[in-house]
Amino acid sequence: MLPYIVIGLSSLSLLSLIVLHFVSPNFKPSWRMISEYALGNHKWLIILFFICWGLAFMLLTIPLWTEVSSIWAKIGVVLVFI
Repeated sequence: MLPYIVIGLSSLSLLSLIVLHFVSPNFKPSWRMISEYALGNHKWLIILFFICWGLAFMLLTIPLWTEVSSIWAKIGVVLVFI
């Protein structure tokens, strides 16, 4: 069940970023950082993007932790969580 939640959050994150590019055409993604979209009228979309993206990566570490066995892989999972 948890992997489906991670996929859903990742998809929602990507969808909100794509929608943000269309509703804020004055920000050119090739010239601006993604976080600068928070200065526009649709800041709730960039907040949704960052929250879903962060939650997806944090929840991804739960099934990864049970799959890895070496110390270096566990360190990698901790870094993904951070």
